Amino acid sequence: MTTSEPEPPSGAIPEQTINRNWTELIQELRSTQTGVQVLTGFLLAVPFTDQFHRLDHVERTAYLVVLTCAVGASMAVLAPIAWRTPPRHYGPWEQFASLLTQMRATPLGW
Repeated sequence: MTTSEPEPPSGAIPEQTINRNWTELIQELRSTQTGVQVLTGFLLAVPFTDQFHRLDHVERTAYLVVLTCAVGASMAVLAPIAWRTPPRHYGPWEQFASLLTQMRATPLGW
């Protein structure tokens, strides 16, 4: 007599699909991460140029806004990557996956 795994409830997502989707999401974020970090690195280097001291108040404010957005995008891209495996203890998986999808879309402007 063999025991089979219980059938998931109707409308539930099989665990293999969840794991595959998680892996694809992490791979997308890893490829995006490099571009966001390069952009942030360039923005961090701008104040060390010779011409930065010539910027007026409006231009410096614009620079700080763009830099803040770039740092925020870096954090949004890195947050899901920090979890290497899908955590099951954070409540229903579908809600967690939805949250990560929204976090992924935020820095990309989707």
